[in-house]
Amino acid sequence: MMITRESDYAIRILRALKNGEQQTIEQICSKEQVPRQFAYKILKKLDRAGLVSIRRGAGGGCRLGRSWRSLRFWT
Repeated sequence: MMITRESDYAIRILRALKNGEQQTIEQICSKEQVPRQFAYKILKKLDRAGLVSIRRGAGGGCRLGRSWRSLRFWT
């Protein structure tokens, strides 16, 4: 099975958020080596899917939209 670059980055982003704490995009990108321009696009898709919750503004950031254990990557 082939994993696309976008899928790889999405899994990395979810892995960075697995501790349940809110993190900024800069923190996620530096921790998981995800290019910033991809991170924004992928986080929007993950937000629409309900996997990530994005909070904008001062004190904002990203966190998982549901528990790490409830996520399934393959069926």
